[in-house]
Amino acid sequence: VSQSRYSPGEYIVDVEPQSGFTQLFMKLGMDPKNAKIARYWIKTQKLDRSLRVGEFSVKNNWSYAHALYQVLTQAPNYHMVTIREGENIWEIYNTLKTIFPKLSQEQYLDLLSDKKLLDTMGVPSHPRGNLEGFLFPETYTYQKYNSPRDLIQNMTQEFERRARPILAQHPWSQSREG
Repeated sequence: VSQSRYSPGEYIVDVEPQSGFTQLFMKLGMDPKNAKIARYWIKTQKLDRSLRVGEFSVKNNWSYAHALYQVLTQAPNYHMVTIREGENIWEIYNTLKTIFPKLSQEQYLDLLSDKKLLDTMGVPSHPRGNLEGFLFPETYTYQKYNSPRDLIQNMTQEFERRARPILAQHPWSQSREG
C-alpha cells in the first residue's frame, strides 16, 4: 500500500500476480478477525472470482466494504507512456526501460524480432529483421502488470490501424500490387 500520486486522501492498493483475498485484506488494513465476514460478503455479492491484478485507488475515508468493492469491481489504474515520432528502437527501448526496469536489451531485441509479431506485420523472416518502423508513435496506456510484449503489440496494432490505410493509398504501394 502506498500513498496515491493521483490525489491526497487516497492510497494505492497493489494487487500482485498470484495474490489472494488474504493478501488483499492485509493491504486494506483489515483486522484478520473480520476476514471470514469479508469472505462471506464477497461470496454473497458474487465477487469471489473478481480479484484482478493491478493498482487500485482507494480513498482513506472509505469503509473496508467500500474499498473492497472498489478493488473488486473497478478497472485497475492506468498509466501513460509516450513514444515520440522519429524515435529509433533504442530511444523507444530507453522509454520502455523506465516502465519495465528488468527489460534487458536482449529481451527487447527478441521481442522486436519475434516471428509471430513480424508475421502479423508482414515483415519477412530475416536474421536481422525487426519491427523498427512499425512501432507507431503515440501515447499509450498500460497497467502496472502489463508486459513489454503487450505494449509493443499495441504499438504495432496502432500502426496497422492508422498508418497502413495511408500507405495503401500511396502510388508506390498501388504499383507494387498490380
